[in-house]
Amino acid sequence: MADITNGGPAFPYGTRRYDGGNHYVGTEYAQGMSLRDWFAGQALAGLMAHPKCGMVGPGFEDRNNCAAREAYALADALLAERSKAGGE
Repeated sequence: MADITNGGPAFPYGTRRYDGGNHYVGTEYAQGMSLRDWFAGQALAGLMAHPKCGMVGPGFEDRNNCAAREAYALADALLAERSKAGGE
């Protein structure tokens, strides 16, 4: 699913700028994290809450890599569904 976009910013924010006094001169905007990263983080929290995913033992690193891949796969699926429904 390499053609999935990041979905735009999840938490954009702006900082009001002044000229050194009380005169407003504009707002500087920052993008914050991508919506894809937000979705993946939420999916990862759910995946790791599963009893078998949270266990420590042999193969733990492989299990983490698998969970990370699965989280982004779920995020990509969420973005694809969102775009079908008319989202960005």
